Amino acid sequence: MRNLKTNELIRSIAKDHGVSTEQAKTVLMSVFEYLKYNITEVSDREEVYFPAIRLPNFAMFFVRESTKEKFKLMKEKEENESI
Repeated sequence: MRNLKTNELIRSIAKDHGVSTEQAKTVLMSVFEYLKYNITEVSDREEVYFPAIRLPNFAMFFVRESTKEKFKLMKEKEENESI
C-alpha cells in the first residue's frame, strides 16, 4: 500500500485498536483477498454463476443480469457452432 492516505488510515486503525500496523494492514488486505478469491475461484462463466459480494460499509460487487445474459448467449453460440 503505497498511498499516503492509506498508510495514515492503517496507522490510525492500528492505534485505535492497539495492534501493530502490520496486523492492521493484514486485516485490511484480507477483505480484498476474499473478494479476489470469489471473483476468480467461485465465479463460473461456464455455468453463468457470479455471486454477489457485499462488503458492509464499503461496497457491493455483482454482475448485472444483462451481462449474465450475454454470457448465456455466448455459451449457446459456442455450443451451436460446435455441432
